[in-house]
Amino acid sequence: MGARVTRLGTWIAAAAALSLCVATAAAASAGPVDRPFPGGHIDQLAINDGPTEGSFAGVAYEFSDCGAAHEVACTWQVGVGLAPDGFELCPSDRDALATIWASGEQSANGAVASGPRSFPLRGTPGQLLCVVLDQTSTVEREGWKSTAGGSTVLEAVVMGPELISPIEALERRIVNASPPAQIDPPPVPPAIVVSADCRTLSIGDVGYVFAYRQMGCWKARNLATMAHRSHAPPNGYRCMRKEGGGKRCWRQGHPKKYFEWHPPRGRPTAASR
Repeated sequence: MGARVTRLGTWIAAAAALSLCVATAAAASAGPVDRPFPGGHIDQLAINDGPTEGSFAGVAYEFSDCGAAHEVACTWQVGVGLAPDGFELCPSDRDALATIWASGEQSANGAVASGPRSFPLRGTPGQLLCVVLDQTSTVEREGWKSTAGGSTVLEAVVMGPELISPIEALERRIVNASPPAQIDPPPVPPAIVVSADCRTLSIGDVGYVFAYRQMGCWKARNLATMAHRSHAPPNGYRCMRKEGGGKRCWRQGHPKKYFEWHPPRGRPTAASR
């Protein structure tokens, strides 16, 4: 019986180890995914376990910038390759890439496609797959010729567990390293209720008797509400605490234009600040 239990434990351990290896290998591979970019796309990009090899079903690109005014020559070509080790972004110089495919020089607008390709990887994730465009345009005007051009990185993909761009990878690292802060909701201010006849005012559960002098009821009610919500005098007014609670606020330079409120006798005065 003990031998059977021992053999059973051995089989379970072996099965668990095999499952771990399979899971690790599966985690090391990625794709296939389609990666569109301006003017073209990479189809079915994938990497195997390791990763030791990458592949894609095709890279396609269409150029349409030839035909500028006074243009006498227009050339372009697109290439796909791996960036040198240590590069976090693709170099714009196509000659710096370990070329996987190049379209060859083109002299007019048109479309090119690579067909299926596979390529070796160094065995550790992080290499960059780059799609780079080279273009030149020669313009002749009044007997003078000038040529301009350059290289543009059309697409960059990190050959890792997720086939995403270096910028996407950086954004994810930043987000994962800095989880969003837990922001407490702002405190809810106490409700302010003023009666229609301006005789009573309540702030939360504290009630006041309200009096106004030399100004309309509507204006006095609104000024009192602003004073309590901001805990500061309304613009152009000065406020002073009244003995026994409450406040008096008057318009600067016009002492007769004031409003005031005070708590009824026997009511708490905590809100009369």
